[in-house]
Amino acid sequence: MKPALPCLTLAALLTAPLAAKPAAPPSPRAPLPAATPTLLMTRARPAFTAAEQQSLAARLAAYTAQFNMDGAAAAIVQGDRLLWSAGVGTANPLTNLPLTADTPHLSASISKTVTAAVLMRLTEQRLLSLDSDISTILGFPVRHPAYPDIPLTCRQLLSHRGSLTDTQLSLLPTEELYTFGADHAESLESFCRSLFLPSGSRYLAATYGPDAPGTRFEYSNLGIALAGLVAEKAAGVPFDELSQRLILRPLGMTRSGWRLADFDPATLAMPLNAAGAAYGHYTFPDYPDGGLYTSVNDYSRFLRAIMNGGSLSRTRILQPYTVRQMLTPHRTGYPEDAAPLTGYSLGWSHYAFDGIHPLVIGHAGGEQGVNTLMAFNPATLTGAVVFLHKDFQDRGPATESLAPLLSDFMLAAENLQPLSVREQRRRLAQVSAADRFLTTRQQEGFSGQVFVSLKGRPLLSKGYGEADLGTAAPITPRTRFAIGSITKTFTATAIAILADRGEIDLDHPMVNYLPGTPAEWPAAWQAITVRHLLLHTSGLGDYVEQGAALGVDPRLPLTPEQIIGLFRDVPLTSPPGTTHSYSNSGMFLLGAIITKVSGLSYQVFVEQEILDPLELNDTGFDVPAAAGQEAHAMGYNWSEEGPATPALPFDTSITWSAGALHSTGADLDRWARAQRPGQLVSPAAWEVIQSSQVDASGGIPEAGFFKQLIWFTGNIDGRPVFTHDGSIDGFAASLIALPEEQLTIAILQNNTTTDPNAIAAGLAGLIVP
Repeated sequence: MKPALPCLTLAALLTAPLAAKPAAPPSPRAPLPAATPTLLMTRARPAFTAAEQQSLAARLAAYTAQFNMDGAAAAIVQGDRLLWSAGVGTANPLTNLPLTADTPHLSASISKTVTAAVLMRLTEQRLLSLDSDISTILGFPVRHPAYPDIPLTCRQLLSHRGSLTDTQLSLLPTEELYTFGADHAESLESFCRSLFLPSGSRYLAATYGPDAPGTRFEYSNLGIALAGLVAEKAAGVPFDELSQRLILRPLGMTRSGWRLADFDPATLAMPLNAAGAAYGHYTFPDYPDGGLYTSVNDYSRFLRAIMNGGSLSRTRILQPYTVRQMLTPHRTGYPEDAAPLTGYSLGWSHYAFDGIHPLVIGHAGGEQGVNTLMAFNPATLTGAVVFLHKDFQDRGPATESLAPLLSDFMLAAENLQPLSVREQRRRLAQVSAADRFLTTRQQEGFSGQVFVSLKGRPLLSKGYGEADLGTAAPITPRTRFAIGSITKTFTATAIAILADRGEIDLDHPMVNYLPGTPAEWPAAWQAITVRHLLLHTSGLGDYVEQGAALGVDPRLPLTPEQIIGLFRDVPLTSPPGTTHSYSNSGMFLLGAIITKVSGLSYQVFVEQEILDPLELNDTGFDVPAAAGQEAHAMGYNWSEEGPATPALPFDTSITWSAGALHSTGADLDRWARAQRPGQLVSPAAWEVIQSSQVDASGGIPEAGFFKQLIWFTGNIDGRPVFTHDGSIDGFAASLIALPEEQLTIAILQNNTTTDPNAIAAGLAGLIVP
C-alpha cells in the first residue's frame, strides 16, 4: 500500500485519494437479502476430474516448452494414492520414443533416499548400527587424517556430516568415472578402497573437509557411496541386489534398478545436453549416490510408502519409528546460506519452497542430462515427482528450476484433500465472523466483491451489493471490477521478466529503451533509470494532472505518444533517485519500454507472459465503457449530498500500463500466490526484486511501508505483508498477502464509499488475530 491511494483518472476519471469518510446516507434501494457466504473447502472430491488432469498435463507441457526440454514425466500423490501421472514429449529424440510415466530415467541424487531406506532397514534387522564405527563393518579403516580418533558413522554419512567432500570425484577423468552403454566394470568396494585407504590409488587428503566428523553439514556424494558399501558389507549382498530385496521388489517397483543390464536400453529416457545431443546411457561405480534408474510411477510407490510410515498396499518396508528417525532433520552446523534447503535428515532434504509450502521433505537430483525433484508436504501428506532427461541451459540446480512446478502440483492435490472436522469448524467460524464484519461494512456503504484464501484454500468468496444499480444485478464471485493501480504490479512484473532475460538493465537510463534514440528525449530524463521508474523515485510528475489541466476527455482514446506528450516537457519535481513520489507517469513509461523492448504491444506481452501462463482467465483489458455489460460491475462515486452517482465511462488507453486492467478476487488471489521465486522469473531475479526497496511509509495506519520493484511491503500488527491497492473513478481495490500465515485478501469495490485497505486489514485481524 502507499501513502495515499493515487488518482488514475483525468478530470472526472480520477477520483481524489481515498480517505476515511462518514457513513454513507441510507440507500433509497432496499438492501439485498443477506447471502450465505461461499465456503469452498468443506468437502473434497476424491480425485482430479478429466479436465483437471488435462490442465496438469498442459502445465507440464508448458514447462518443457519454457525450458526447451524434449520431454518430462511427473506424478502427484496423496496419502497412499497415485492421483495423477503423465509424460509429455519424447524419451529419446533419436527414436521418437514417446515419454510416459512408466519410462525409466536415471534419477540421479534422488537415489540417495532409497540408499538411506536400505540402511534404515538394516538397522531394524540389527545388521548395523547408525552410530557404530563403519570401519568395523567395512573390514578396512576409514579415518579423517586430521581427526584419526573420531570414528565415522552411518548417521554422519547419511546426514552429510562425515566431513567428506567430492573433491576427488571432480578430479577423476570422465572415462574413469563413467561407463557409457554398459555397466561399470569396477565394483563399489574397489572404488571406495581406492579412495579411502591411504594406500589407495585415488586417495587424496582433500577428500576430507576441514571440520571434525559429526560437526558440520558438507554435501558429499562419496559419503553416500561409502554408506552403500557399509550396507553391502553388513548384509553380505551386493548393494544393488540388496536394495532390490529390501525395497524395490516388495513395493512392486518393476521398472527400477541400478544396472543397465536390467533394462532394454531402447525403453530408457536418453540423457541429453542442453543442445539436445545425446550423452548415451551410463553408469558409475559410486552408484548408491545417484545411479538408480526408475520411472515416476515406480518412484511414487516408494514415496507413498515413506509418506505413510513405511508401508504401501499392506507391504511394509520400514517401521513407523524408523521412518520418523530417518526424516528428523539435523540443523546444528547447517549452513545459513543454503536456501531453499533448511536442513537435511538421513538421506532426505528439507526445503522451504515458498510461502505456500514453507516446509517440504524430498530430494533433488542432477547428473549429465538429468534433472529430477521430488518432495512431499508432511502436514498434508501430498507430494509430487518430476523427472527431466536434459540439461538446463545454465546447468543450474534442479531445485530452483523445478520447485515452482512441483509446488503447483502439490497445491493441486492439497486442494482436493478434505480438512479435519476441527479445522472445518474453525474455518466456518472464521467465515461467519468475516461475513458479519462485511455485512456491517455494507450497511456503511460498502459494495463489492471479497475473496479470502488461507493456506492455499479458498475461505470466503462473496459479493455484497449490486453490480448495476440500474438493473439491480447482484455482485457475484465472477463479477469483474476495474482494479486501477494494481495493474502496476503486472507492469512491473513484465519489466522483471525482460530484465531476467537480459533484455533490460534496471540501472541503465530508461531513455535507452524508449522509442527512438536517447537524444530525442528531454535532457532531464537522461539520468532516470528503469529502477527509478519502478520505485517511484524518478522525479517525474503525474500525467493525470497535466491531462486534467488541459481538459483531456478520458472517454476518447489516446495513443501512448499522445499521453507521454502531456508530461515530457514538464520539469522534474526532484532529482532522480532522491525522493519517493508516486508517479503514474513513470508507470506509463514502463508500458512504452515493454512495447519497445519486446516488440509486442504492452497488452499482448502481459497476456502472453503473465495472464495466460497463470490462467488468469477473468483478468484483462476490456473493461466496458457502458452499462449493461454482462459480468462487469458499474462504478459509482460516494457523495455527501445524496445517493451514489454513476462514474463516467473511460477509455482504457488513458490508463494503459498504469491502471487499465480489470479482474476478480479469485484471479487476484491466484496472482498473489504466484509471487514466488521461479514462477515467472528466476530465483536470482526474484532476489533482486525482494531486495530493492525505498521508504514509502504510509498506507495502513501505524504501519511503515517500503516500495520494492513490484509491491509495497510492510506489516500488519507485526506480520510481514506485501500489498498494492488501486482507485479509479467509481472503483477501489486492495490486495494484501501475509506470506507467513499464507493468507490472501482481495477487496474489489464498485463505489468509493468505504476504504478497501481498512476492510482488508480488518479481515486479516479477524482471521489471524
